[in-house]
Amino acid sequence: MISVIVPVYKVQDYLPRCIDSILSQSYKDIEVILVDDGSPDECGRICDEYSKKDSRIVVVHKVNGGLSSARNAGLDIAKGEYISFVDSDDWLDSRFLENLYNALINTDAQMSACKFCRTKGDEVTRAEFEEDIHTITTDRYACVFDENSYAGYAWNKLFSKDIIDKYNLRFDEKIFNGEDFPFTIRYVHHIDKVAFIKQDLYYYFFRESGIMNTIRLSDRFVTILYAREQVLDFLTQHAPDVYDRCKASYLSILCKIKYMAMLDMDKHLSLYSEVNAKIKSNKKGLFSLKGVKTKDKIKLWLMINFPSVMSKIYKKKVKVI
Repeated sequence: MISVIVPVYKVQDYLPRCIDSILSQSYKDIEVILVDDGSPDECGRICDEYSKKDSRIVVVHKVNGGLSSARNAGLDIAKGEYISFVDSDDWLDSRFLENLYNALINTDAQMSACKFCRTKGDEVTRAEFEEDIHTITTDRYACVFDENSYAGYAWNKLFSKDIIDKYNLRFDEKIFNGEDFPFTIRYVHHIDKVAFIKQDLYYYFFRESGIMNTIRLSDRFVTILYAREQVLDFLTQHAPDVYDRCKASYLSILCKIKYMAMLDMDKHLSLYSEVNAKIKSNKKGLFSLKGVKTKDKIKLWLMINFPSVMSKIYKKKVKVI
């Protein structure tokens, strides 16, 4: 059985689409754990109504604690041998679970991952499926650092519950942005094979009013830095050979937050100073980073050395409040 864990918060307009896509999976042996994370809208009622229609649905109502807290609540009661995480405003191709499960079983892997599609609406253009499965044994961390296809997200992957339980893996509830990354890194550390599917089976919904377009530079948002720093500390001890790839990602996030802070220096001066200091202490040896493409190193160098220009470019892409 696969346990599908869905944190639910302020998504009443999108939740039915998400749940319907899970219940319509070609793989039927599932339990769907809907974790109502203290949502103030109609989400709790919607979850309860669905649970009356399908016995595979389990509903948890809890006080709001954030995405990590909700996922952990789901993990605490999950009964499946495998775990899937789905964000409640996204939805799935009907073959999502079946293909991830078959890829994992057929290759004797401990995790499977699929490509994903970013979309702003209900309709998506589906490319022809590539049926071949690409398994990685020597560079299992590729599923974390390949941002354009698999990335370090939890929601486009299938995990083994045995491994999660054996190593007591949970999401850090102090992290409210970028919480997937430390969890996925720690999980990958304990396995030796990942099965990759070259198919877009997960649909990531890009909301115009969502965090990607309007970013509030709050204490919660900047916990993404803590998430990356946590991972860097972990890699220093357990996987120094991939440390540089994470450091490049960390530098990129530092630069982006610096640019956002620059848009309102009166309000974010303290954050700007803190982030700028971290950039200065981490930029040494930029062009010596291993496993990082030259074009990405150049991009980072430009971001670090020409912040005013980059800030103007970034301002056109995102509204910061």
